[in-house]
Amino acid sequence: MFNCVTGVIPVSGGQVLWLGKSILGLPPHRIVACGIARTYQGIRLFAGMPAYENVLVEMDPHHQGALVAETLGLPSSRRGERAHLVFCRRLLGFVGIESCAGGRAPDFAYGD
Repeated sequence: MFNCVTGVIPVSGGQVLWLGKSILGLPPHRIVACGIARTYQGIRLFAGMPAYENVLVEMDPHHQGALVAETLGLPSSRRGERAHLVFCRRLLGFVGIESCAGGRAPDFAYGD
């Protein structure tokens, strides 16, 4: 079912609604843009990075800073980065590991 919801397997009937709108037939990248994604069990962590940086790497496609602002380090870019980091910490809090955000990701238990 989850493969159908995320567009990996075509749906043969019925509906797939997200926030009241049909996502049926959308390609997976468009479904991800709606905020729905799937992960696979084979996690790959960046061993030399803390947990929060591993999360930030995965959040990168959702970061919407302009290339020029990012390159020049403009205030709008820094505000976007701060908001991104706040959201990252909220995600870590949601799964109960915000207090360990600076810990090395490979040192966590597999379930964490």
